[in-house]
Amino acid sequence: MKEMKKANLIYAIKEGSLVYIDDVEKGLRCGCICPACGASLIAKKGNKVSHHFAHYSSEDCEKGYETSLHLLAKKILSETKEIMLPAVRIQLANVYIPMWNQGKIQIDYVELEKKNGEIIPDVIAYSGNKKLIIEIYVTHKVDEEKLKKIRASDISALEIDLSKFDRFITESELRNILVNSDSYKSWLYNSISEKYFKVFCSVSKRRWVSGYAGRIYYCPLARKTWYGKPYADFIDDCSCCEYLIEVETDDDYNTSILCLGRIASYVKNNLEKNLLYIINKKAIPNWKKI
Repeated sequence: MKEMKKANLIYAIKEGSLVYIDDVEKGLRCGCICPACGASLIAKKGNKVSHHFAHYSSEDCEKGYETSLHLLAKKILSETKEIMLPAVRIQLANVYIPMWNQGKIQIDYVELEKKNGEIIPDVIAYSGNKKLIIEIYVTHKVDEEKLKKIRASDISALEIDLSKFDRFITESELRNILVNSDSYKSWLYNSISEKYFKVFCSVSKRRWVSGYAGRIYYCPLARKTWYGKPYADFIDDCSCCEYLIEVETDDDYNTSILCLGRIASYVKNNLEKNLLYIINKKAIPNWKKI
């Protein structure tokens, strides 16, 4: 991957607003300052090199380009009032459970690099009574310490990875990424998927009752019944069932299974009926049996 030329700027601040290099006069007449350090800039608009800003009386600062992207993202989101979010999915063992497809949400307003609790997000977007943290990755990913604080805040956080671009990003390109595409985006943390991950872990787990065959009560497919109570034998039923996610044994040698069928039952009773399916395998079979 080529190193991105972050020192050169194509956006700067003029009279409190973000401006593009082609929209200002050449040289010091541009009247612009660096978005990061506030130093005076000169607009270099020759014929040999792509137009860009440079610091007039000092070396170009390292954060100028990245800060300009934060400002540009805020400008775009404030104008469009919407953002495309990537799909949300939950992973249990080797099974991926999609919760929602990609889709747009409406934005009321946006704040830039404003402290929120113990963290300072690149961007915070507000939608109704909810917050969305947006981290723009150009040179440094969110580290474990900041991610831990994001999780503790229980605010959904989206990362936009622009590190793979080996050139400057235009406003139209960033606008398309933010508003129309789920490319370059991933969830650092999603409060809704975190909630349902805990729920699914709980509802899917069934204890293996002692016995030769490994009896497991409350089988959603009711393979067998005992005085009206549905159950399944692990050896006869669960071991070959397509709903089996994983077998777990704790430190006390108690054995349990994670049952996808129980998740499906929960989803049908508590969420949209067509919400759940398996990405890396196939659709959950036999919905009507549950």
